[in-house]
Amino acid sequence: MALQYGDRWASLATVVTDPEGRTIRVLDGMPTEAATGAWRTITV
Repeated sequence: MALQYGDRWASLATVVTDPEGRTIRVLDGMPTEAATGAWRTITV
């Protein structure tokens, strides 16, 4: 799948792991949406 010049792929998800806190946070979107997006937190 080739993109036209100047086009870019978008990230499908942003993931932050915290091994010490035993959590994984997932955002449905790009890192630029981290401040305003809805994060899901998974505790393991």
